[in-house]
Amino acid sequence: VRGLQQHAWRYLCVDEGHRLKNHKCRLTKSLNTFPPMNRLLLTGTPLQNSLAELWALLNFLMPDIFDSLNVGEMQEEGSDERILRQEREGQVISTLMKASEHLPAHTPLQQHCKTERSED
Repeated sequence: VRGLQQHAWRYLCVDEGHRLKNHKCRLTKSLNTFPPMNRLLLTGTPLQNSLAELWALLNFLMPDIFDSLNVGEMQEEGSDERILRQEREGQVISTLMKASEHLPAHTPLQQHCKTERSED
């Protein structure tokens, strides 16, 4: 990770993003050491088993909105059912909508990159 941090990255794209569903795992902690930037998770598992797992992914993507206090509140409540009911009522969706207001307009971009000889 240290070698990668020497570059000024504008984007951090994580394949198999569902691996970050545990906010205490080494991978998540390592990736969170990168300065704030545009972050993208690629996953074939968009739905998580618990709200805490969903929170971990959202916290990685938008740490300012889904801060550490949120997970503490979830653990204090101790009821995934109550939180899931609130989700159905639109509270999480509302938070995501507010977060999306800060996103720039979608601009399709296709970038072609030449490979090095060692990559052929």
